[in-house]
Amino acid sequence: MIKRRDFLVRGACFSAAMWAGLPFRYVRGSEADAPLRILFFTDVHSMLEKAVPEKLRETAKLISETPFDLVIGGGDFVHGGFQSTREAMKPRFQIAADFLGWIGHPVEAVLGNHDMVGVRPDDGSEPESDTTADFRALTGVSELWRRFDRNGYRIFILQSIQPVSTAERYHGRIADEQLIWLKTELENTPRNMPLIVCTHIPFRTTFIQAKEGPNVALAPNLVVQNANDVLTLFENHRLILVLQGHLHVNESIRWNQTEFLMGGAVSGSWWNGPNLGTPAGFGIVALGDPNRAFWEYQSIDAS
Repeated sequence: MIKRRDFLVRGACFSAAMWAGLPFRYVRGSEADAPLRILFFTDVHSMLEKAVPEKLRETAKLISETPFDLVIGGGDFVHGGFQSTREAMKPRFQIAADFLGWIGHPVEAVLGNHDMVGVRPDDGSEPESDTTADFRALTGVSELWRRFDRNGYRIFILQSIQPVSTAERYHGRIADEQLIWLKTELENTPRNMPLIVCTHIPFRTTFIQAKEGPNVALAPNLVVQNANDVLTLFENHRLILVLQGHLHVNESIRWNQTEFLMGGAVSGSWWNGPNLGTPAGFGIVALGDPNRAFWEYQSIDAS
């Protein structure tokens, strides 16, 4: 487990490095204050097994001691909800609730595929009529897609999980209803306002090419299939950052003015150590330069 002192000592050169356009190291103090500092964690996969509750207590302590202005949770707060009954998921939701309580700060939550309960139960029982009720109760979220403003930035939370009847169980997609809502929101958003989008399933990733080869196509449950339709809506706006989860890797892609950051996973490889070279962890993104996002990934011991 990374120690708090190491986390801060390693941050000694944040201010100079950030403004030089280099990867930053975080430090407390007004001299290093950025207009917005987001702590982004994702893919917690809360469960009883593998001493996960104890590991989450340690992780929450580290998160709570890290300087930030806003915490965003990128989805999959629990493990296995999609194919499980509500009764079976109760202990896992309790662990996730404990984790959020230990953090001790409000968390803006994004829905993940594992957070949906009883969509297609493996035991043959009837699907749940409201598959996101437990997620909403856990996180206090009333709307699965929404927007809010913080420190001069406008942040859009999107719902990217669409259940299907095929073997993949779900596809990555932003539903038409959300696209209509987003179009209206952007029509009422100043063109020069810096914007952030949060999605569980990624819009942009090289995950499968890195894993299997440069010519391999992404499956429909690994990427948002209509991502280009979404991003086209932002063409005349300043989309600075897209925060993504789902694939448990630490990845940064810059396309024109936008940084696409995938936040690794608190659980690493589902609590079995690193995933494809990415250790368990979370990140801090600092938005100081009005056109750039600076990302630092902090690993933790989740083995």
